[in-house]
Amino acid sequence: MRRFNSVVSVLLVLGLLALSCADSQRGRVPERQGRIPEETTVASPGSAVAVQPIFGVAGFVRDTVPDAAVIRSLGARVTVLWLYPRAGSRFDVNYAIQFVNGIERQTGGLDIYVHLMPNARSEARGESGTGDPELPGGPELPESGAGFTVPGDMAAYLASVEELVTALKGKVTYYSIGNEVSGFSWKGTPEDYGMFLSQTSQAIKSVDPDAKILDSGMAGLSYAFTIPDSLYREGKTADAIDFLKRYTRNHAGGFSQFLPVDDEEQLKSMLTHAIAQKTIAMSDARFKEYCPYYDIFQLHDYQGWQTMEEVYDWVYEKMRANNCVKPIQAWEIGYGLDKNLPYDVNEHARSVTKILTISAAKGAQTIIYFPLSEKGTYARGLLEPDGTIGAPAKAYQVTVERLAGVMNAERLNLGEGVWAYKFQNSDKEVYVVWSADSKTVRLPIAASQVTLTDKSGSTATASPYAVPVEVDPVFVEAS
Repeated sequence: MRRFNSVVSVLLVLGLLALSCADSQRGRVPERQGRIPEETTVASPGSAVAVQPIFGVAGFVRDTVPDAAVIRSLGARVTVLWLYPRAGSRFDVNYAIQFVNGIERQTGGLDIYVHLMPNARSEARGESGTGDPELPGGPELPESGAGFTVPGDMAAYLASVEELVTALKGKVTYYSIGNEVSGFSWKGTPEDYGMFLSQTSQAIKSVDPDAKILDSGMAGLSYAFTIPDSLYREGKTADAIDFLKRYTRNHAGGFSQFLPVDDEEQLKSMLTHAIAQKTIAMSDARFKEYCPYYDIFQLHDYQGWQTMEEVYDWVYEKMRANNCVKPIQAWEIGYGLDKNLPYDVNEHARSVTKILTISAAKGAQTIIYFPLSEKGTYARGLLEPDGTIGAPAKAYQVTVERLAGVMNAERLNLGEGVWAYKFQNSDKEVYVVWSADSKTVRLPIAASQVTLTDKSGSTATASPYAVPVEVDPVFVEAS
């Protein structure tokens, strides 16, 4: 859900860039070896997950692309474009080619991913003409007339898609069919989107069989309907209300019309609303009727790292339950914070590392932070207002460097209030750890000394038998 002023928005997917931390040494932590201190928590293993994450950023319009040197310093590897058809349901193919080539030049030759939108922006703005079609229902809700639907001339649209994909073959492999289609933003029926997804996917594959298709992704706040609905159907009313409160704690946006939800009657009222019912139906269809028509599940989440594991777990469980197991690419994750709440740059920075770490540990193939540049919305920008690298962007750099090339991940059990993840490949092993309060933990690292790297890139040393952890995440590697 984004407010952009340009016809197309650009996502930049980050690769991994080596950073130098030698000039930013922090004080050395005294080594503790021998007997394990009584207050130290010892790690027990979980189950390993195969991973190979590509990190990215998104969220700036064409005329505000940051300096290419900044993009390169972040290690960007992929850009995603939103392409809208013109009136008459046809894409301007020449414009699209010029745009792709221009972005390649501006960003130093990044690969391109594409969102294919179903309607012209003017058609999706609704009767008032003021709504942003990339927000759920514009500034209001679907009653305003804003939102997307099946192209007016489907035959012309599909012919245009074939022409566009033919022209982009060799430059573009990944296509998302629409964006954040849900009860908020889709004016048609769930069956209409199924038809649109199926036919557009077939049109793409007919001219580029190697293309990979993603569903539109659900708006992050869609999970405020779907997960409580699942829990409620299981008879877990208290859990449904608890999740909803935690999930909307920092960002509610347009969902605030359904809040507060403090008891079962309020929960039932929310879940039976027409927007909720359509969102739940379209969510269910992604794992059932829509399943044959896309290759990769697209995940969006701005609600905070605290509930992110639950969102991934819910998606994987729905996949398994419906025999619709797909890879996941997280094209939009970020630090959502409503404008009426106080902003803390250090909390933002530590959250950047945490959401990237959790997404990587959960096996997301592509992990894209939104937005790179501050856009005046609830999602807070990675860069400083002047386009330079501040604490959140530095945390991003440090995270993607430390997780470069990892091949598997494991969630370790270090007790309540501790989050610990082990990443490794044949050449390295790195742990990412944080806790709700200050404590020491023991990690299973076969070394007498480990290097600790914080979110700013500063380093210290410690014994693996007593690694100090706190609310700020720390990367731990054998020295």
